[in-house]
Amino acid sequence: MAAGLLALVSVIFGIAAIAVDAQSSAGEPATVSQSSSATRSSPDAPGPDDVAAPPIRGSDSDDDEATADPAPRPVRVVVPTAGIDATLEPVGVDEDRRLVVPPPELAGWFEGRPVPGEIGPAVLVGHIDSLEGPAVFHGLDRVEVGDQIHVTDDQGEQVSFAVERVEVVAKTAFPTSRVYDPVDRAEVRLITCWGPFDPEAGSYRDNIIVYGAALDAPSPADPR
Repeated sequence: MAAGLLALVSVIFGIAAIAVDAQSSAGEPATVSQSSSATRSSPDAPGPDDVAAPPIRGSDSDDDEATADPAPRPVRVVVPTAGIDATLEPVGVDEDRRLVVPPPELAGWFEGRPVPGEIGPAVLVGHIDSLEGPAVFHGLDRVEVGDQIHVTDDQGEQVSFAVERVEVVAKTAFPTSRVYDPVDRAEVRLITCWGPFDPEAGSYRDNIIVYGAALDAPSPADPR
């Protein structure tokens, strides 16, 4: 019975992935280590080649970071049309240069790229579900071109982005350059799993990637 239910879930997700692909404004079909055993699947996205795994605690680089003035950090992301309102925590890459994704109830901001609102591609990642049900980026498939994404930092400043592109890509063909390469304006990418579930791999086969561009300068955030 469990095998039959898993097969049904895979079919449902496969149909939904096709629907999102057909609606993508880009006209294209469109790999992250998981940090919780309760996770059903990780976005499994590779990090960029220019970012290494974090140094060992107690190293000189850690001491330098501790004495530097802390820069604002993003702490919240809201995507109204997707029903997403998530707390952000900083994440890096593992020894295999794959993004580390936080537990299902949190989204991650990749420290190897700019803070949202700065020039460059800010990267946010999160799980779509877990063994217990929907996770933090569940609903990302409902985002369409023109929708807005709001990111708030730890000083209460909010920057808003307009979605310009939504794509579904096979994890085996992740567009590393398009996600991470430098750009001349403030942009954001949101990444999660999608597509048919592969029971042998224990993972969905695809990713949804949402691309947005900043609308204006940061402004005071609305209270929760």
